[in-house]
Amino acid sequence: VTGQEGSLASFTNLNIYPNPVENNLKIRFGALPKQINEAQIKIIAIDGRILYEFTATIEAYQVLEIDYIKNLIPAMYILSVDMEGNQRMMKKFIKKE
Repeated sequence: VTGQEGSLASFTNLNIYPNPVENNLKIRFGALPKQINEAQIKIIAIDGRILYEFTATIEAYQVLEIDYIKNLIPAMYILSVDMEGNQRMMKKFIKKE
C-alpha cells in the first residue's frame, strides 16, 4: 500500500449551488490531486436517464457553471461528476420554476 492511493473524497470537496436552482448551477471543486485535470459531468433524471453530459477541464478551487439547467422542467435531479481514476461524486439538486 502506498500513500498515493486513496479515495478522491479525501482530496476534494464538491459543492453545488444554488440549490434549488433556477437557471445556472455552479459546481465548486475543492482540492484535487495533481493528476486530476478532467471530469465528465452528467445530469441524470431520478429515473436514471442521462439528460445531459459533457467533459470539462478542471482544476482545484475552480467554479464550473452549467447553464443547461434552464432547459429542465422543475424536478429533482442528480449531478454526477466522474473524475480520472474511476472516482465518482454525486449530488442531488432541485430545479425550480
